[in-house]
Amino acid sequence: MNSPIGMTDSDILTRLAVREDVARLLSLLPQISSRSGSLPTKTLGIKESTIIFDKISALKNVHIVVAESADELVAALTIAVIPNLTYEGRPWAIIENVVVARSQRRKGVGKRIMEFAFDLAAENGCYKVQLLSGPNDDHVGFYRRVGLTDGTSRGFKKYFVER
Repeated sequence: MNSPIGMTDSDILTRLAVREDVARLLSLLPQISSRSGSLPTKTLGIKESTIIFDKISALKNVHIVVAESADELVAALTIAVIPNLTYEGRPWAIIENVVVARSQRRKGVGKRIMEFAFDLAAENGCYKVQLLSGPNDDHVGFYRRVGLTDGTSRGFKKYFVER
């Protein structure tokens, strides 16, 4: 099993993000969407983002996972472990904001970061991990290849901002 501190494979280090990663995350996160100017591609400045990172870090059950290569962040995701009153009190996890640098796609980096998140969820006793994805066939195919099953639930969203 992978350590939540970090795992390496060749030149990729997968680990939990630290405060010093915020500036590099701001460079990576706009690649989350192929739609230029869409809401997900918009980030705040370093000062505001560092404050948000500190809030996330204080929660202890929400983690930003990063993959690093040659001092560059090449992938990231956020995973939240949610306490639960059902399933014998076992928590569940949700993954959001999965991004792999365009230059690193189809090289196994996405699989590595997802495996790290799955291991983190398992180490926290989660009975399931879930995520929502849009209809992009590349994304759906990737999530299937890393072991997620679609069609077992129906996802619903309500946005409070224009997308």
